[in-house]
Amino acid sequence: MAAASRQRILEASPNRIWFAMVEDYTAVPAYLQGRLELDLGGYALGYRGMCKFRSGPMFTQPVMRHFDYAWTLDTDGYFPTDIMTDPFERMHSGGFVYAYSHVSRDQASAVQHFWEFCRLYLESKGIDPKGTKMMRRLTDALLLRDTYWHEWNRVLFMNDIEITRLDWFRSDRYQDFFKFLDSVGGFWLYRWGDHAVRTIAIALWLDPSQLMSMHVPYGHQNTCRCGEEHPDEVCVRSSPESWWQCMHRSLAPARASGAEEASGDVGTVHESVIFGGD
Repeated sequence: MAAASRQRILEASPNRIWFAMVEDYTAVPAYLQGRLELDLGGYALGYRGMCKFRSGPMFTQPVMRHFDYAWTLDTDGYFPTDIMTDPFERMHSGGFVYAYSHVSRDQASAVQHFWEFCRLYLESKGIDPKGTKMMRRLTDALLLRDTYWHEWNRVLFMNDIEITRLDWFRSDRYQDFFKFLDSVGGFWLYRWGDHAVRTIAIALWLDPSQLMSMHVPYGHQNTCRCGEEHPDEVCVRSSPESWWQCMHRSLAPARASGAEEASGDVGTVHESVIFGGD
């Protein structure tokens, strides 16, 4: 991160800020040299390195050992109004392991061979790929009716905003799953996303009662919502280049003025796809 960007962050917050240097997140393994596309459908090596880093090594970084939880946010995600309650307090008091904001579906081109290697790992460990309710939902071809039987339907927890309990993601079980996937080179070769790794691991080893749905105010790209704490407010922006802002419905500019109002939905798939049914 450039010095000017770090300075802007420091000046924007009254809190103490730490920056940690990650030196090797774009280090491609030697056995993959010469096999990679440098720009894979618009995803450069830096992006793919970020996906790998956030899938596993992020949790074992020395700087993270001092913390119990991590709240991560994409660089183009932000809060369009104030958050009134502390999600960390809710995570801790409720004993939650993972907090998500919305459920979506990954593009097929970004998960090439991902499920095949997940199945290989599960079979090598004697794990039933339909052993939990969430896994049965994620591999049910009748839900969305465009995948093959027993195939992952690409539904996942989006993690452009998330809170993780670090000890669970540092555990031998989760890290072993990540290291297997990393060993076959899929992050570099196919741009496997960290949200896919999270989703399968969560569906395998966590109960839905250990997951917390975050309904905090949140803006990201073309989507925005003001959250449960602001039921009378809507997201408004003056142009596609502007940031979303939450304001009372009665004060929101009329559409005729050129302002845009968000629907409040930041996902593309209803979370009942993961949690509903038997």
